[in-house]
Amino acid sequence: MAKGSGGTRGAAGGGKSRFANIPGLQAIQDTKLRNEIISALDDYEKEFGVRLENISLAKLKDNVGGETYYKDKILLNSKVFTTSDNVKAVMKSAYDTGLLNKTNSPLKHIMVHELAHATWTPGYKSSNKSAQKEVLSAYRKFLKDSSAKGWGAYSKSKYTEFFAEAVAKHMYGTKDKHTQAVADIIKKYKL
Repeated sequence: MAKGSGGTRGAAGGGKSRFANIPGLQAIQDTKLRNEIISALDDYEKEFGVRLENISLAKLKDNVGGETYYKDKILLNSKVFTTSDNVKAVMKSAYDTGLLNKTNSPLKHIMVHELAHATWTPGYKSSNKSAQKEVLSAYRKFLKDSSAKGWGAYSKSKYTEFFAEAVAKHMYGTKDKHTQAVADIIKKYKL
């Protein structure tokens, strides 16, 4: 998809979000949940530009919030995305166990994490090799940094998850030099 025209719409921008009519989101009955997802899309577009509008509900593994397929589709777990309260409960568990970075918006966290994967994941047709080298370098620096605070175990599992969690932490958590490094890579390579 082409990069968004910039600027935010929806609640923050005062107008209707261009994401409000995504067919896959219309399947979400909980209005609060649907609006939070749309707000996360608006936030991501404002920060980095959004190239993905193909979002659907699907039956996924129990321990998965969402998945990204070939840079063109995000699947949200229909077992998790039932209500806003259910998503928050699932994320609270992931925060409490130390799996995920704590953010101030658990619901948006999942969306932004999956959007980050859609923005850049090695192996996708449009994956940027130069960006991959820089992400790997940032990941290695992160792993060596014993002073890094507020990072969940998932961030340490592999560099693609570090990338996605860094984006979520950059947008809704406590920014640090590692989140800034990832944000700079996204902007530098126009991912």
